[in-house]
Amino acid sequence: MTSSKHSVKPFIGSPASAAAAVLALGSILVIFWDTLQRTAVICWNNDNYSHGVLLPFVAAYLLWDRGVPKPMRSMEPSAYSWTGLTVLLAGLPIALLGQVSEILFVQWFAFFPVMLGAVLLIFGTRLGMHFAPPLLLLFLAKPIPDALSPALFNSFQSFAAHASAIILERLDIPVYLRGNVIELPGLQLLVEEACSGIRSLMTLLTVACVVVLLTNCSKLNAVILGVSAVALSILLNIVRVTVTGILARSYGREAATGFFHSFSGIVVFIAGLLLLYALANFLEKAGGKS
Repeated sequence: MTSSKHSVKPFIGSPASAAAAVLALGSILVIFWDTLQRTAVICWNNDNYSHGVLLPFVAAYLLWDRGVPKPMRSMEPSAYSWTGLTVLLAGLPIALLGQVSEILFVQWFAFFPVMLGAVLLIFGTRLGMHFAPPLLLLFLAKPIPDALSPALFNSFQSFAAHASAIILERLDIPVYLRGNVIELPGLQLLVEEACSGIRSLMTLLTVACVVVLLTNCSKLNAVILGVSAVALSILLNIVRVTVTGILARSYGREAATGFFHSFSGIVVFIAGLLLLYALANFLEKAGGKS
């Protein structure tokens, strides 16, 4: 028989406690409503973060797919969680800093420790941590501060331009690189922000995280998938820019712009998804065999 010292009283086991849980989460949503709304507008209007529009639905599916594991079904959630309280209190100063500074990314960042702390307090540490990953996945909707975006975009643009120029030279295509401009005989190709690869990087990283959550793969495989997502986005974007240069050289600028420019981005994205999915299956089978 379990002693009263080790017994656990459920926090959401009564209508009053359930109402308190709804009130707590509702209060957090009210406090961060402006932050969530502004972030949603960015995801809707900025193609680099367009995947963020789908993330709430993905997170909801992951929560439903996870459910409550059988070992946890008989385990009552704790009425008090020091971990949850600590995380919640750690997030409040960040939230206050975001409100005072009016920096959206700080406000967006603060939402997650506050939300996670509330979830741990309501459901207990073990059950709360089980539900935490799909909720934290929402952070990837806008993971880059606005102050770092230009530097990161420029770095990816320059790398794609330099790598593509080297490949075009190896293919005996005369090329001169000036900044992010690839100059070919009779025409110029500008590697713009849309061609920097950031869009595919953000999307493929998110897909990698979703695959990790769906497959419950090992930490090593999770790291491999994350690194592979970054490498794939860079490699496929270089291929895209290089093929654009080859078409522009062979058939003129019109052949490398317009429909092809947009369609090639879709092809790169689909190729990245398929390769990432194939890698996840390979790692899962290799892990099962070992």
